[in-house]
Amino acid sequence: MKVPTVDAHPLLLADRAALVGGLVWLERRWFEICGRWATDESDPAARVLFATHSRHHGERSGWLADRLPRAVGFDAEALSAAPDPDARSAVASAQSLTATAERLAALAVAVADLIDRVEGAAARCRPHSDGELVRTLGLISVDLDGHRAEIDASRG
Repeated sequence: MKVPTVDAHPLLLADRAALVGGLVWLERRWFEICGRWATDESDPAARVLFATHSRHHGERSGWLADRLPRAVGFDAEALSAAPDPDARSAVASAQSLTATAERLAALAVAVADLIDRVEGAAARCRPHSDGELVRTLGLISVDLDGHRAEIDASRG
C-alpha cells in the first residue's frame, strides 16, 4: 500500500464519510455473499475459503464502520451505501452465481476491486489528520493481499 504523502489534501468530513461508508457497504455485501456461498457450496475446500472470507469481510466492515464520522448530521447506516453503480452491479451479479469457478472468479474480481479502492482511499488521506484511517486501511490492504493469494491458489 502506498504511504500517504504530507502534501495530500485533508479529507473533508463528508468526503471521508462517503469514502469509508462505501467501503463498509462493499465489505458487508461480500460478508453476506461469501457466507451464503459457504452454506451451499459442494466443494469442501471452496466452502472453507468462502466461510473464511465471509468472516474476514465482516471483521473489516466493523473496522471501517468504527472509522465513520460520529457527528451531528452523520448517520452511520445512511453513510454505508454503495460507492457507485458499478459496485452495486457487481454485487447483484455475484449473488446469483452457483458454480464454484464463477464464484471464485467473482470473488477474485471483488478482492482486486477492494484493494484498488482501499489504496485509493489511503492515497487521499493525510497522515496527521487521518492517522487512524490510514492504519486501518493498511491492515485491510495486507489482509486483502492475503485473500488474493488464497483465491489465486484455489483457482489453480
